[in-house]
Amino acid sequence: MENVIENNIFYMHHMRTTTNQPVHFALHQHNHPEIYFFISGECEFIFEGSSYTLSPYDAILVPPNTVHQTLPKRYVPYIRYTLYPYPDFYKQYNWDSTSDIFKKASAQNAKIPGSIIKNTDIVNLLHKFSKYSNEYKNTDQLVMNHLFYEIMYILNSITDYESCDKKNMIVQDVIEYINENYIYISHIDEISDAL
Repeated sequence: MENVIENNIFYMHHMRTTTNQPVHFALHQHNHPEIYFFISGECEFIFEGSSYTLSPYDAILVPPNTVHQTLPKRYVPYIRYTLYPYPDFYKQYNWDSTSDIFKKASAQNAKIPGSIIKNTDIVNLLHKFSKYSNEYKNTDQLVMNHLFYEIMYILNSITDYESCDKKNMIVQDVIEYINENYIYISHIDEISDAL
């Protein structure tokens, strides 16, 4: 089951696999930030060379233009929410994007543990998103925008968290090399030769 809500302020995608079919997401990036809330299942999240094992209600903050991938375990039902703030969100709500949650995120510190998320109202707001999205009409934009704004507000107030997951240094080295030399690389073999 999937619910999608999108307007000029945000995009929200609620995904729930109820069968035991595997789900595959390719390594990718976006030109906008992304917030990923893992609700249930078994999942790894790859983010700029770091690998996070996700527990229920963990949140991953993905700044724009960062390489990431979701790796749900095969044949395990899986639930997640993905939210993107669009540029109009920052304009309409006069949100200072230079101090927002995505500035705090890095490959080493992208995960907000579920234990912190559960101590906020975010879980309740996500459930409201899901409930309201089943009945969503364009006339309900004010309510959905408010829910999104409240989630962003709460996330932005969370400042004291530490991600503690394993980091794959080989992947990190490859990403750093590509970022520093992408103009000069003409073939993938050049990367392996350089490292």
